Amino acid sequence: MITIVLVDDQPSVLEALQQYFALEPDLCIVGKAKDAAEALDLVMRLQPDVVLLDFQMPGIDGIAAAAALRGAAPRTRVVILTIHDNRSVRARAHAAGVTSFVGKHDGAEVLLAVVRGSAPRCANY
Repeated sequence: MITIVLVDDQPSVLEALQQYFALEPDLCIVGKAKDAAEALDLVMRLQPDVVLLDFQMPGIDGIAAAAALRGAAPRTRVVILTIHDNRSVRARAHAAGVTSFVGKHDGAEVLLAVVRGSAPRCANY
Protein backbone atom coordinates (compact mmCIF):
# COMPACT_ATOMS: atom_id res chain seq x y z
CA MET A 1 0.00 0.00 0.00
CA ILE A 2 1.30 3.44 -0.93
CA THR A 3 0.46 6.00 1.74
CA ILE A 4 -0.19 9.58 0.65
CA VAL A 5 -0.66 12.98 2.25
CA LEU A 6 -2.50 15.54 0.11
CA VAL A 7 -1.70 19.24 0.46
CA ASP A 8 -3.77 21.94 -1.26
CA ASP A 9 -5.29 25.18 -0.02
CA GLN A 10 -8.53 24.54 -1.94
CA PRO A 11 -10.88 22.22 -0.02
CA SER A 12 -12.64 21.14 -3.22
CA VAL A 13 -9.34 19.97 -4.72
CA LEU A 14 -8.47 18.01 -1.57
CA GLU A 15 -11.88 16.35 -1.58
CA ALA A 16 -11.74 15.49 -5.29
CA LEU A 17 -8.26 14.01 -4.98
CA GLN A 18 -9.25 11.98 -1.93
CA GLN A 19 -12.30 10.57 -3.69
CA TYR A 20 -10.28 9.77 -6.79
CA PHE A 21 -7.46 8.00 -4.92
CA ALA A 22 -10.00 6.05 -2.84
CA LEU A 23 -10.89 4.15 -6.02
CA GLU A 24 -7.35 2.76 -6.26
CA PRO A 25 -6.74 -0.36 -4.13
CA ASP A 26 -2.99 0.23 -3.76
CA LEU A 27 -3.23 3.89 -2.69
CA CYS A 28 -4.24 5.13 0.75
CA ILE A 29 -4.76 8.77 1.76
CA VAL A 30 -3.52 8.98 5.35
CA GLY A 31 -3.80 12.77 5.74
CA LYS A 32 -4.86 16.05 4.18
CA ALA A 33 -3.45 19.52 4.83
CA LYS A 34 -4.46 22.99 3.69
CA ASP A 35 -1.04 24.64 4.05
CA ALA A 36 2.66 23.96 4.49
CA ALA A 37 2.68 24.15 8.30
CA GLU A 38 -0.12 21.63 8.61
CA ALA A 39 1.57 19.42 6.00
CA LEU A 40 4.87 19.44 7.87
CA ASP A 41 3.14 18.37 11.08
CA LEU A 42 1.28 15.54 9.33
CA VAL A 43 4.32 14.28 7.44
CA MET A 44 6.48 14.25 10.57
CA ARG A 45 3.83 12.21 12.41
CA LEU A 46 2.68 9.92 9.61
CA GLN A 47 5.83 9.45 7.50
CA PRO A 48 3.86 8.77 4.29
CA ASP A 49 5.41 7.32 1.16
CA VAL A 50 4.34 10.30 -0.98
CA VAL A 51 3.21 13.89 -0.43
CA LEU A 52 1.16 15.38 -3.26
CA LEU A 53 1.81 19.07 -2.77
CA ASP A 54 0.20 22.07 -4.46
CA PHE A 55 2.75 24.58 -5.73
CA GLN A 56 0.81 27.77 -5.10
CA MET A 57 -0.45 28.16 -1.54
CA PRO A 58 -0.78 31.14 0.78
CA GLY A 59 2.24 31.75 2.99
CA ILE A 60 4.94 29.22 2.19
CA ASP A 61 4.78 28.03 -1.43
CA GLY A 62 5.01 24.40 -2.44
CA ILE A 63 8.71 24.49 -3.27
CA ALA A 64 9.75 25.93 0.09
CA ALA A 65 7.39 23.45 1.73
CA ALA A 66 8.97 20.61 -0.26
CA ALA A 67 12.43 21.52 1.01
CA ALA A 68 11.17 21.53 4.61
CA LEU A 69 9.34 18.24 4.11
CA ARG A 70 12.40 16.57 2.61
CA GLY A 71 14.41 17.62 5.65
CA ALA A 72 11.78 16.38 8.10
CA ALA A 73 11.03 13.08 6.32
CA PRO A 74 13.81 12.14 3.90
CA ARG A 75 12.17 8.83 2.98
CA THR A 76 8.95 10.58 1.88
CA ARG A 77 8.81 11.50 -1.79
CA VAL A 78 7.38 14.90 -2.73
CA VAL A 79 5.32 15.36 -5.89
CA ILE A 80 4.38 18.91 -6.90
CA LEU A 81 0.93 19.40 -8.44
CA THR A 82 0.53 22.73 -10.24
CA ILE A 83 -0.83 24.81 -13.08
CA HIS A 84 2.55 26.59 -13.25
CA ASP A 85 4.44 24.26 -15.55
CA ASN A 86 7.56 26.04 -16.73
CA ARG A 87 11.34 25.60 -16.64
CA SER A 88 11.92 28.03 -13.80
CA VAL A 89 9.41 26.34 -11.49
CA ARG A 90 10.71 22.88 -12.42
CA ALA A 91 14.32 23.96 -11.74
CA ARG A 92 13.38 25.36 -8.32
CA ALA A 93 11.42 22.21 -7.53
CA HIS A 94 14.30 19.96 -8.50
CA ALA A 95 16.70 21.98 -6.36
CA ALA A 96 14.31 21.59 -3.39
CA GLY A 97 14.40 17.80 -3.71
CA VAL A 98 11.04 17.30 -5.38
CA THR A 99 10.76 13.79 -6.81
CA SER A 100 8.23 14.55 -9.56
CA PHE A 101 6.22 17.36 -11.05
CA VAL A 102 2.66 16.99 -12.40
CA GLY A 103 0.57 19.64 -14.13
CA LYS A 104 -3.01 20.00 -12.91
CA HIS A 105 -3.99 19.83 -16.58
CA ASP A 106 -2.41 16.38 -16.99
CA GLY A 107 -4.77 13.43 -17.08
CA ALA A 108 -5.63 11.22 -14.14
CA GLU A 109 -3.56 8.38 -15.59
CA VAL A 110 -0.47 10.61 -15.51
CA LEU A 111 -1.08 11.58 -11.89
CA LEU A 112 -1.55 7.96 -10.84
CA ALA A 113 1.58 6.85 -12.71
CA VAL A 114 3.66 9.62 -11.14
CA VAL A 115 2.43 8.86 -7.61
CA ARG A 116 3.06 5.15 -8.05
CA GLY A 117 6.43 5.76 -9.67
CA SER A 118 7.49 8.19 -6.94
CA ALA A 119 6.78 5.88 -4.02
CA PRO A 120 9.82 4.29 -2.41
CA ARG A 121 10.04 0.61 -3.23
CA CYS A 122 9.02 -1.58 -0.31
CA ALA A 123 8.64 -5.33 0.07
CA ASN A 124 4.90 -5.03 0.72
CA TYR A 125 4.03 -3.74 -2.77
